[in-house]
Amino acid sequence: MPMRHVPLVTGEYYHIYNRGVDRSSVFRNVSDYRHFLLGLDFYRFTNCPTKLSLYSIAPLDKQRIIREAQNESGKHVSLYAYALMPNHFHLLVRQEQDEGIHTFLFRAMNSYARYFNTKRKRVGPVFQGNFQAVRIESDEQLLHVSRYIHLNPVVSGIETLSTLATSLYTSYSCYMGRSISMVDTALICSLAGSQEKYAEFVRDQELYARELHTISHVAIDAFSDELS
Repeated sequence: MPMRHVPLVTGEYYHIYNRGVDRSSVFRNVSDYRHFLLGLDFYRFTNCPTKLSLYSIAPLDKQRIIREAQNESGKHVSLYAYALMPNHFHLLVRQEQDEGIHTFLFRAMNSYARYFNTKRKRVGPVFQGNFQAVRIESDEQLLHVSRYIHLNPVVSGIETLSTLATSLYTSYSCYMGRSISMVDTALICSLAGSQEKYAEFVRDQELYARELHTISHVAIDAFSDELS
């Protein structure tokens, strides 16, 4: 993965996105989505004593020991939102350690590429080499970008507002009560006022359309025109 010229500063929030090489599909079934999410969860920690492929087949007691060690080691990033689409993904993260985002993405994307290529008996890159990262400049933008990410499958016609709360494709279900430890929902809900108010905020598509200009330069530049 080529290094970026955009500085990634510890303690700052970023909208991260990337797509499949040649705009091809990178998630083709439920197993693909689940494997990528497992990689995000596993590689966000600084302590990764084994490969994800080995961790996945380890006995439960061994997995528990690894998890305990990871929780004590600290994190490269904190994850606040995600959306996985057939040919791209979006993440909302805060960098917790210097070079944290680079290390996290390098490990997670390379791990997924090995899985994807092995499963489909192919070789070569899976993701476009240079991921996009744009700094979030205010609490307002943080809130709006989280909604942009969560509504990505709805806008693309993959989900509806009624199915979004149980969808595998975004972290919105975490905000609606699904227990998943890798997504920090407290900050976004506090900015919205409560869990219920955040749900209203996401569902208000008219407001979303009016306010899209406030996040356009941190969410959807020319890259997004080529995603669908």
